[in-house]
Amino acid sequence: MKPVKPPGMKAPPLSILLVEADNADRQRYGRWLEDAGYEVVACPGPQGPEFTCVGSRTGACPLTADVELIILDTRLEGELAMAGASAADLISVYRATGKPVVVLEPRIGRAPLPEAGVVRLAWPPDRSDLVLAARALTED
Repeated sequence: MKPVKPPGMKAPPLSILLVEADNADRQRYGRWLEDAGYEVVACPGPQGPEFTCVGSRTGACPLTADVELIILDTRLEGELAMAGASAADLISVYRATGKPVVVLEPRIGRAPLPEAGVVRLAWPPDRSDLVLAARALTED
């Protein structure tokens, strides 16, 4: 549910959960989204040595409670180590919230099947594509 703006007051910024393993990318994408007017909750995703997180262990991520959108970079450390939570696991956890998800993934040879509430962008994302995807999924 989007916040209601009282007359004469500015609405609070919408919040986005940004799940990005790479610190430099996390900061860059977060800055892009903040410059576009969003509040960003940044998360590095599942970390070693087990490459799991609360969401992958319990099926629910507490960081999703107060956000309107989730952005997930599928280049997770666990994917490279072939251990712990996979990108597919996390997409399922985030989709279960009923909130829209932007998935950043390396280019693949075939187009993924469309999913309601999911926008897939090629990694690395272009600033305008990332902001436009966020706007498309958070604005009426």
